[in-house]
Amino acid sequence: MEFAWQFEYCRRIKPDGRFVLDCHNVEALKFHSYAEAQGVSVKDNRWLRHIEKMERKAVNLADRILTVSAADRQEFVNSYDADPSRVVEVPNGADTEIYFPVDRRTKEHTKRALGLPDKPTVIFVGSNVPPNHEGLRWVESLARQAPRFTFLVVGSLFPGPQVNGNLITTGYVEDYRPYQRAADIAICPIRHGGGTKIKLLES
Repeated sequence: MEFAWQFEYCRRIKPDGRFVLDCHNVEALKFHSYAEAQGVSVKDNRWLRHIEKMERKAVNLADRILTVSAADRQEFVNSYDADPSRVVEVPNGADTEIYFPVDRRTKEHTKRALGLPDKPTVIFVGSNVPPNHEGLRWVESLARQAPRFTFLVVGSLFPGPQVNGNLITTGYVEDYRPYQRAADIAICPIRHGGGTKIKLLES
């Protein structure tokens, strides 16, 4: 099962089962970081305590725990006293048949097809989650200081397409690979969250 949220439910419907818990993050740390990104108090926060309690139980009862990074694996061992032999790191990756570099001519053609200016293009891919909001503020500040670049924000951080000077947003898109192929630089100004930043691997 993915995440700790449905662990107890799965145990109830199959009490004699063997369970593999597939973790994209250490959820307690991720939501603690999200709270900080949003300026929410983390001291004696009942919701954060509930997440930690649920995750601890799932980790302690699972037959195997899969993590995406060595840091997450060590966190489960240190914070939840998980048996190291039950915690396995399976690193994230990117499909290189889908995500691959393109030549300069293809990049220029893709820029024109997307209606982007003929300037060096910096891309930030982000869904509508707290760490990306903070990253967006950094991108907006950088865009004001670097007018010779086009800053392209792709994803549901914005409700739809907008152009604000040299900052262009797309809103949600079904496939952001054309935008990646048009970009010259990819950035990931993320200080909060957990797991690994898949956008880095894909870029």
